Amino acid sequence: MQNSIARRMLLVTFALLLAAGIGGCGGPSVDGKYTNADTSISITFSGGQATLDMGLMGKSTSPYTISGTTITIKTPGADTTMTINSDGTLTGPQGAVLKKAS
Repeated sequence: MQNSIARRMLLVTFALLLAAGIGGCGGPSVDGKYTNADTSISITFSGGQATLDMGLMGKSTSPYTISGTTITIKTPGADTTMTINSDGTLTGPQGAVLKKAS
């Protein structure tokens, strides 16, 4: 009986680890800070939140999602979409390109 319970627990543990491994390989990660060329605009992605800092114009934080190579920032009024480029940069509205800060 205990052998059967141990076997079930082992199978459940293996299934959970497998699911976590597959989920972790799902797509690109954008965690970190991205800035435009003159660093006047930055976006920091962390914990499912995107913080946009536009210097004197202010700072705002909104949730975001990633689907393939598209980031959708759930901003009040209208969503903002960005594209994750193959070189790791992000392209936003009006073609603005943001590069990950070192």
